[in-house]
Amino acid sequence: EAIQANFKNGFSYNVILCFLEKYHRCVALLTLKRRLSECNLKRNKAEVDLSDVERLIRNELDGPGSIFGYIRMWHTLHVKYGLYVPRVKVASLLRELDPAGVEQRKRHKLKRRNGKVLRLYVDRTNNDPKVMAKYFVDCVEEVGGCPSLLRTDCGTENVVIAGVQSFLRAECDDD
Repeated sequence: EAIQANFKNGFSYNVILCFLEKYHRCVALLTLKRRLSECNLKRNKAEVDLSDVERLIRNELDGPGSIFGYIRMWHTLHVKYGLYVPRVKVASLLRELDPAGVEQRKRHKLKRRNGKVLRLYVDRTNNDPKVMAKYFVDCVEEVGGCPSLLRTDCGTENVVIAGVQSFLRAECDDD
């Protein structure tokens, strides 16, 4: 059922209610909590053995989870392993297991994004597809290559950019 899936994915009550209102039928908060209780799904479950939590956090720190902050680690424990551990405990375990990483995250030293902003233009309009396409082509010429992936909003001004990028990448085989 949709309620169970959204709950197990770690969504809050409000997000689940918005989802239900949009795609199904409107449900009150008390009804949602009652249905979750009937399915034996609860936010606050019994205490978890901290040695198990420590072992799982160590596993995550050895993999791609090494750049996670405590909130992301808490969410991973909840969604991936089904563990309900208080955030405070996750934060203290992370401080204990990865003090250097915590300090780097605290000072914003870890690079968690790999996207690169190539150009930033200021103009009277950003709604004209021709203007945006001109800026894109100028950037491609200046950089000497076309990106394989563009991240833009779904505005109409980006339609021409999508066409230009598809045209320029049509013959590329660098994937």
